[in-house]
Order: sequence, then C-alpha cells, then structure tokens
Amino acid sequence: AYSEDVDKLNISISELETQLKKLGEEKESMAGELAIAENKAKTNDIYNLLIQATSYYMANDKVNCGLKLVEMGDVQSMGETIINLYNTLKTATFEDAYRHYNTVAYTAEKAGNYQDALNTFLICEKFKPANVEVLFHIGFNYTKTNNGVVSDTAKSYFEKVIALEPNSGYASMAKDYLN
Repeated sequence: AYSEDVDKLNISISELETQLKKLGEEKESMAGELAIAENKAKTNDIYNLLIQATSYYMANDKVNCGLKLVEMGDVQSMGETIINLYNTLKTATFEDAYRHYNTVAYTAEKAGNYQDALNTFLICEKFKPANVEVLFHIGFNYTKTNNGVVSDTAKSYFEKVIALEPNSGYASMAKDYLN
C-alpha cells in the first residue's frame, strides 16, 4: 500500500511538473503576444497623433501641430514616411509653437502665477530641450512654487544651465540659487 501511495505521489508530482512547464510556455507566448499588441497600440497612437498634427498644420495652426508632434515622442523606429512627415512638420512648426508658449510662460511668471509659468516652460522645454533660458526659468519657477526653497528638481535644472553654458548670465544666476 505504501509503495502504491508513493507511486501515486510521483505521478501527481510528474503531472504537476508537466502542467507547470505548459503554463510557463503559455505565459511566454502570451507575453510575446502582449508585447506585439502594445507595440501595435503605440504605433496606432503615433499614427493618430500624426494625423491630428497634419490636420492642425493644414488649418494653419502651427502651435497645436507642434504640440501634437511633441506628444508623439520618439518616432525613429517608425517607417521612413512617418519620420519624413514628422521632420517636415517639426521644421515648419516648432519655432512658432515655442515662441507662443514662451510668451505665455513669461506672462504667467510676470503675473506671479508660478505654477502656470512652470507648466508652460516645461512645454517650451519639449521644443527646445537645451535652451538655457527655458531651463533656468523652469528651475526658477520650481523654486517659486516651493516657497523659495531650491528643490532637487530645481537644482537639476540649474545644474543643466551651468553645464550647457557655464559663462552665460543664466549660469551666473543659476549659481546664485545653488549657493
């Protein structure tokens, strides 16, 4: 009787190991399918944003066209046609969109609306990520929204300003905030 019980346990363990192996294979297959589906969804989102951007551009709305392009993120893994259209629209719109948001940000900052200014300068950064003027004002507005205390986030923006243009007026002001 004991040996029969052991045999049954061995069979049950063997069956469980087989089922566990099958489950592992199914999990791998499903993970692959999920990755493909997520990639298709991302591609679809990029197509939709590009269509929206193109529609804005055709309506002579360069600001919203530029904003939609920024929302797209990295398109370098997309096909040549998408990359070419993206680059064409980017060249035609980013400067206008940047100027618009920069004006809005300065207006908010001058009015003491530091959170609005911060949010808008963060949009400007998407158009010109290495612009020390924008980076300085992001750090400045982070500081203003933090009751004058330089947070780690503000500090990182001031440090970027100094690293990009160490001899500029903005770097000098950034150093003042860091000291």
